[in-house]
Amino acid sequence: MVPWRPQAPALPPPSSSDCEDESPESPERERRVSRRTSGSLPSELPAELIRGVPLEVCLQWWGTHWAPNDRDDYGLSQRSDSIDFFLSHDWKTSRWSKTLALLMFFNGVPAGLATVCASILSFWLLLEHALPGGWPTASISTYCTFLMVFCFWQRIRRLLCCYVPTVFLDRLCIAQHDLELKRQGILGLAGFLGKSRQLVILWTPRTFSRLWCTFELAQFLGPGSGRPVTIVPVAMMQLLMSVFIANGCLWAMFHVWLYIEESDLMGLNSSMIWIVLLASAFLAPVLIFCWVVQVSFGMQHLRDLSELDFQMQKFSIRNSECACCTFGHVDPAGNPMLCDRSLVYTTLRRWYGGDGEDHLDRFDAAVREHVRVSVMEGLGSGIPPVRFILVVAVVSPLGLLPQYLHMGLNGLQAHGGVSEDWKFWQWLVFYLHVPFVTLFLCWLGVNAPRVGLALSLKVRKWKAVVLVLVMKSTLLGFFWMPSFFASFPKTPLSYAGVFTYMFGVLLGLYSWQYRSAFANAIRC
Repeated sequence: MVPWRPQAPALPPPSSSDCEDESPESPERERRVSRRTSGSLPSELPAELIRGVPLEVCLQWWGTHWAPNDRDDYGLSQRSDSIDFFLSHDWKTSRWSKTLALLMFFNGVPAGLATVCASILSFWLLLEHALPGGWPTASISTYCTFLMVFCFWQRIRRLLCCYVPTVFLDRLCIAQHDLELKRQGILGLAGFLGKSRQLVILWTPRTFSRLWCTFELAQFLGPGSGRPVTIVPVAMMQLLMSVFIANGCLWAMFHVWLYIEESDLMGLNSSMIWIVLLASAFLAPVLIFCWVVQVSFGMQHLRDLSELDFQMQKFSIRNSECACCTFGHVDPAGNPMLCDRSLVYTTLRRWYGGDGEDHLDRFDAAVREHVRVSVMEGLGSGIPPVRFILVVAVVSPLGLLPQYLHMGLNGLQAHGGVSEDWKFWQWLVFYLHVPFVTLFLCWLGVNAPRVGLALSLKVRKWKAVVLVLVMKSTLLGFFWMPSFFASFPKTPLSYAGVFTYMFGVLLGLYSWQYRSAFANAIRC
């Protein structure tokens, strides 16, 4: 997944016998389609079987519908002329991971924008001394705004009478209570794909070892499609969330540090200082744990990516996994199951023609040559899109801003030797190190696992993780410490040099990280 995904190449055209120029209403065409789809997957479905479900339903109760169960939830879907997003996934991946990936993909940017708006409002109210509770209210409202919109944005859109995307989720849009309707729905999967505007693949290492997942992508990249395909790596979204939580813990500790500095300057109750110190002592292990999880997620994601290209080069549909064959074509209740593999094979014969198993060989070649290129371009080098980096990085700095504003408004004079005008501005200028450090932490969170993966080839994984944590702490210290030296005392000239240094480092790191995206944007 890259910030600007190149246009996916189209698959080779199917056999010409499948593309005859006939009227859609032609009786001969209907008879021909009926004959050849009785044992294959039709590209068209009756209108009453085309169903979608609002995105908010897929996300409710933290993705309860993504977990296999025996409930009949077919009634949650509704007839639809078109589907905005076809969600492709495998059922072995946990519901929590898939739901988190969808929340980040669909709700992340709106949550970031809502947080900015809430922060601007609270900033203005603080300046006017009109916010009940002062800066703690402003900080808490900033964090709560992000979490509320991140978790419930689709529900909020519904309450505001705005359009909510319609998606296809197989378990909700294909009947489970009626075997005949279920058979028709499974047979008509290609028809659902044909009605979908965009394919969203929740990618894990199992994705392209599954028969249906590969078939769905191949169908969507068919000739003349031109529809977008977005690949959302599930592990990448877990990595981003761990970066977000780690940043939150670090800046929560900084809230404590600012409170202590304010207490020292204003002579607040010493018992309160002990409380905040205990809070800091609790947050420190949480931060270390988040860093460990962050490095582990990142290493696993990069390891999966490194194996994917080889996996797709050796792809064979004959070796792909299929639930019906795995369970011996009998469901847990003892009822016979349709053989999905035979349906897909027959469909591929209709697409590619040929004798014997030529159609399977042609499909394998299409996946290895065309689908593989599209997938590798879509996943890129494992770097998250810029918009997700900004979503992860925006919340904590905005949560700290009210506390700095409060200290400036109260004219707190740190370490003496400053003019009257500088009493207010020194705190807002010093605040600039917060977004700079946050962006640096995001860069470390994404790139440090690369070092860990290289080290894991030579030492045990836990040793590699420890070495990466030491490296992260050291680099963070080199980047951050100059801002503290410049604050003794806080003078405009000292800050100018430090922030120029920080900005230059970040500009170089992110320009190099997204150099391919920038080059593509310039060419366009």
